[in-house]
Amino acid sequence: MAEIKLKISNIDILHVSNPVNAIAIDPDNPNTVYIGCDIGIFRSQDGGQHWAPFQENLPNVAIIDLQFHRSSRLLRAATSGRSVWERAVDKDPATLPDVDLYVRDSIVDLGRRDTQSDVEDPLDLKAKNYWWSGADLVVDTPSFGGGLFGGFQTPASTVDYKEDSPIDYVGFRQLEYRHPRKGSKSRVYLDVLNRGKATATDVIVRAFWAARKADNSYPDLPPDFWSAFPAAPADTSVWHPIQDMQNIPAVPPGEARVVTWQWDLPMDAPSPIGILAVASNAQDPVNENRPQVQLVASQNKRVVLREVEVSFPVAEVVVGVLLVVGASVAIGVAVAKT
Repeated sequence: MAEIKLKISNIDILHVSNPVNAIAIDPDNPNTVYIGCDIGIFRSQDGGQHWAPFQENLPNVAIIDLQFHRSSRLLRAATSGRSVWERAVDKDPATLPDVDLYVRDSIVDLGRRDTQSDVEDPLDLKAKNYWWSGADLVVDTPSFGGGLFGGFQTPASTVDYKEDSPIDYVGFRQLEYRHPRKGSKSRVYLDVLNRGKATATDVIVRAFWAARKADNSYPDLPPDFWSAFPAAPADTSVWHPIQDMQNIPAVPPGEARVVTWQWDLPMDAPSPIGILAVASNAQDPVNENRPQVQLVASQNKRVVLREVEVSFPVAEVVVGVLLVVGASVAIGVAVAKT
C-alpha cells in the first residue's frame, strides 16, 4: 500500500498505520478529495498535497465507503457498525441548527424537501411510498380474543434488555404493524429523531385521528389547531385527540426517542383513518398555521400522517370461536383414542 502523508498541526503522519478504505472526489471541485480510513475521514483541498480531519461528530469507527451527493452537497459515509454519517461540505458546522427534529413520512423521506407520493420502496419494489405512509408511526393491537391469545408486543429495551422496560428507538424497529380494531385498545408509537448537534430538550408531541373523506383527502384542521397547540383545539369532533400530549425530556443529537399513547378506538370508527402526529420544542418549533393536512404533513418535517385500515371485531370473534371449536374437537379425538 502506498504511503500517504497527513499534515496535521505541522506534523507529518505516515498513513500506513491508518489504511484508506474509500475515496470520494467533489465533482464540482476535483482538487477536493475525501478519504475514509480505519479511523476517521480526512479532506484535501489541493489534490492530495495536504490533509486535515473532516469528521464533525463522527463516531470513532472504521469507514467502509464514501459517497458524495452532488445535488445536496453532502458527504455520506458508511461506517462499520454505526450506521451512516453525513456532513454538509460547504457549511461550517457552527452555523448549522443546534436541534433538528423530524419524523419521516416514508422510509425514503430525509426531512429536507417535500415528500413525494407514489415513490418506489427501495426495500420492496412492488410497494410504494406516499406522503401518508408515516414510517415513524406504528400501531400495535393485541391479537384476536382481546389478548386471550396474545397481547401487545414487548420488544426488549436495549438499555437493560428487560421486556417490561420502556421501548426505545432500537426496539421500535422490531415492532410489527397491527391494524387497529373497532372497540379495541391499541397502542400508537412515534419515533422522534434529532438530527441536530445539540440535545433537544422538553419536546412536546401530540397525536390526533380523523376519518378519510370520500374524495380520499383528509379534512382541514380546526381553525385554532395551531394556535392552541400543544393543547387540543376547541372542536375535536373531526380531529380526535389520542390521549394527552407527551413530553420527551431530552433527545440527544443523532438519536431518537419513542413516545407511546393508549388508544381506544370507538365502535363507530370508519375505515380508513389517518393518524396525525406533531413534534415540537422551543429550539425547533413546529411553526405552522396552515389547515391543509396534506400540505403540512408533506412539507413540515415535524408533522407526520399515517393512514391505517380499521378491522371489524366480528372477524376476531369468528376466528376465536373457530379456534376454540377446533381445539375442543382435537381434545375430543385425543380422548377417544386413549
